[in-house]
Amino acid sequence: MRQWPRRRRVRIFLRRPGRSHWSSSPFSISLKSTGALASSSIKFLDANLHDDIYFTSQIEEVHISWEDAFADYQSNISHYFVSFGLGMDGNEVKDSIRTEDTSISFTDLALVPGLLYHATIHAYNNVGMVTRMASRGLIVDLLPPMVGEVSAKLIQRQFMEGDRYELEVSWNGFDDPDSSIDYYEIAIGKTEGEITEITNVGFHTSVTIGVDEIEGAMMGETLFAFVRATDAAGMVSNMASSNAVILDISPPRGIECSAFD
Repeated sequence: MRQWPRRRRVRIFLRRPGRSHWSSSPFSISLKSTGALASSSIKFLDANLHDDIYFTSQIEEVHISWEDAFADYQSNISHYFVSFGLGMDGNEVKDSIRTEDTSISFTDLALVPGLLYHATIHAYNNVGMVTRMASRGLIVDLLPPMVGEVSAKLIQRQFMEGDRYELEVSWNGFDDPDSSIDYYEIAIGKTEGEITEITNVGFHTSVTIGVDEIEGAMMGETLFAFVRATDAAGMVSNMASSNAVILDISPPRGIECSAFD
């Protein structure tokens, strides 16, 4: 049996008795299926349809995009079938939804926290050949991070130009078993209710802040450090408060006795 090459330029010839033969213009024929580029090109998007996410706090909707996942340079992509469920080729949630777009949104879902979901895309070209590709996973996380402990202390640093007083803050024990901690935020104030500025410090677990950098801080006041954590699904923990720190930079004075009994 003759084996056709994967790609070849061919013509169609027509023989008509008693008349001149006719042939078509050359065209390409391909026996290859449409090509998958990379599974990382199948993305789960946030509610704003922007960021590529691995975790979500949304249980009723999911947004999937695969704009750069497939290519077919012979007959082009015709359509896709999209499935969504548990594991590769999972279809427990949605099964073989046809679309000609490169994105789709599913709503009115009931996703289960803690489970790993995948999207599977079957891409068809215009001669009916198909390529399948599955996404990496998406985990639903509805629980905020567990609150840790925060400690703070006033320290003195000596420099040639003078002393500098700083508030040294550290924390530990924040945890999120489902989606992990994404970043921490810290604030300094007299009470949690008086906080006016919160600073994102990334994944650091300690910071040092100059007393002169704390807005409104005055010597003799009592301050607290407040820390909260946000996980990869966007869930935010409660604020954790440090011990009280008194802004006292003056050493004790000795009292001179002028008379003795």
